[in-house]
Amino acid sequence: KGIKKNKKIKKKYNFLFYFRKHKNKKNQNLIKFINFLVRKKIDVMLVGNKLKIRGVKNLGFIKHEKLISYLSQTRYSLVSDENIFSLFTIDAINNNVQLLIDKKKFKFTNQFRKNFIKFNFKNISIKKLLIIKNKKCL
Repeated sequence: KGIKKNKKIKKKYNFLFYFRKHKNKKNQNLIKFINFLVRKKIDVMLVGNKLKIRGVKNLGFIKHEKLISYLSQTRYSLVSDENIFSLFTIDAINNNVQLLIDKKKFKFTNQFRKNFIKFNFKNISIKKLLIIKNKKCL
């Protein structure tokens, strides 16, 4: 009930991720996926801590209003394994961003299922990205 969706805006960014270096964060899926996207020449932007991967646009720590502006123009993001309804995820849902989620966590998305795309991060392939593309991506 507490999530209010903003009106749909034309999306110009493919992927925007929240990246934070922290001992409790499990970033392996995120880093692996970012490397895959960059190799396929798909644009990737990060907010939070900088990640030294060529081809990634690091925005750094930005104000919430700026984040909302970027999210409103972003097609896809990724849900962290630690908290699938983090503040970043809620902001993404509010701005009609499609969220890739590990297939094991998908069962917890009952209320906002249409915002989530089940994804197997252990077996990333271009075929899977094309499936996403056919769901209005890239």
